[in-house]
Amino acid sequence: MKTHFTVLIISFFSLFCYGQTKPANYEATINTSLATFIETLKAKKVDQAVGLIYPKYVNKVSRQQMFTVLNLVYNNPSLVLNIQNYKINKISTPELIDHEYFSITDYMLTMKFSIAWNTIHSNEETRSMVKEQLVNTYGRENVMYVKNGDYYAIKSPMKAVMISKDGNDWSIIPLENADQSQLKEVLPAAILEKI
Repeated sequence: MKTHFTVLIISFFSLFCYGQTKPANYEATINTSLATFIETLKAKKVDQAVGLIYPKYVNKVSRQQMFTVLNLVYNNPSLVLNIQNYKINKISTPELIDHEYFSITDYMLTMKFSIAWNTIHSNEETRSMVKEQLVNTYGRENVMYVKNGDYYAIKSPMKAVMISKDGNDWSIIPLENADQSQLKEVLPAAILEKI
């Protein structure tokens, strides 16, 4: 009888611990949340995209600043950036820290970037500087100039931290251009070490 009781206690403990470290079907829910975020950016619905970002991070950065930056990138008539496609490469197993789940996600965006050269001062030196900056940012193998159309095809490796209280609804912190001091204020040290 004691043995059965001990086995039962250990079984419940194991189930409880497993349930605390990894929410069920986390890959599908993270995939859905990340896809929703990317689709809102693709549709240039910046206000909705800001609403999907981790609230603690938005509060540190300020909602208006986040909105302004995303608007500048995705709704700028002089610098046109269109997301063509995306692919999720890796979703880490969520870790439960202080009543929230954290998962690091690697994904790839395929984008089309063009400049309305008639709206800015343009010469060969300016065009060369733009290409050099894109190559420095994304890597030579990820930037291709398409002469017939005057745009750049870019593959952009991206990383994000996905956060959830229940393992179903996930917020995002895109890590590209994220301020490290602000990340330190909202992310646990164990997650910061992995990004």
